[in-house]
Amino acid sequence: MTAMYLHSGGRLSEQCYNAAEMEPADTYQYDPQNPSFSAAPPRDGKMLEIGDYAPVSQRDDVLTYETEPLTQDITVAGEMFLQLYAATDAKDTDFACRVLDIAPDGFARALNMGLLRGKWRKGFFQFEPVTPGKVESYRIEIGSAAWRIKVGHRLAIQVCSALFPLYDRNLNTGEPSCSCDHSLIANQTVYYDWAYPSCLLLPLLKEKNC
Repeated sequence: MTAMYLHSGGRLSEQCYNAAEMEPADTYQYDPQNPSFSAAPPRDGKMLEIGDYAPVSQRDDVLTYETEPLTQDITVAGEMFLQLYAATDAKDTDFACRVLDIAPDGFARALNMGLLRGKWRKGFFQFEPVTPGKVESYRIEIGSAAWRIKVGHRLAIQVCSALFPLYDRNLNTGEPSCSCDHSLIANQTVYYDWAYPSCLLLPLLKEKNC
């Protein structure tokens, strides 16, 4: 696996963190009454056959991290993960990730996306409520991809707390969604530094010289 680390300013790179330097955390609010969607938004009132997720990055509840334009092709082949260190002030919440290939013209194509519910962060057989304000480790299974990202394109991720309606909304109350009749706004904090090395884990194929 190749690790691509989250950095301040929305940067994504293979550069690891310096123990002597602290990078500021990023924050956003997740409102279950206004969730980010799993499908790309329509263009000119029409849904595109291949969705453009670039407009999603304009939402206040979505954090985007991207590389510099690639100087050589890279090929993703296999399952992708996001190792995320984050905190919430809610009793339960979700964290989600979408991996993108951003073309030079700005078109952002999704390779795949995945979501992890806070109380199941240690596995479906190890239920553990979230402690508000505590930094927790979330290993988000994004899914598989087999895709070559070309020279001049950017690799990017979008981090958010909803992929609706692909995944049910987390109402942030800690109560079962099927019986809860209200929701709360969650304040989310994403950390990335030497102590909390948030990173995208990619299965990259090594190019062979013929």
